[in-house]
Amino acid sequence: YRSLFSYLASSKKLKPRQKLQQPAAFVFTKGDKYQSIVKRPKRFFYDKMRAVYGRCESLFRYYNVFLVSSVGGVRKENGEEKPKTPIEPVGVFEPFRWVRDILLS
Repeated sequence: YRSLFSYLASSKKLKPRQKLQQPAAFVFTKGDKYQSIVKRPKRFFYDKMRAVYGRCESLFRYYNVFLVSSVGGVRKENGEEKPKTPIEPVGVFEPFRWVRDILLS
């Protein structure tokens, strides 16, 4: 992440204490498995990834954190986890909507 953040800052020619104006959505996946652990994604981000969180605070004017599930739920079958059918993604479009709303505001 350090390399990516350094690249973003240098490619936009940011001066010290200047922030990127483009929104950034950070997405945690496996929401179907970890929803009980990650009730508040931004708080989880702060607690578990403090260095990345701090860099985001200093680099991005607009950023948000999301928890998504591409399948919606899993079931155990012969000791293996398999997607429940029908597959019902959860939260997948929220990061896109959030970015769109920031860009259109």
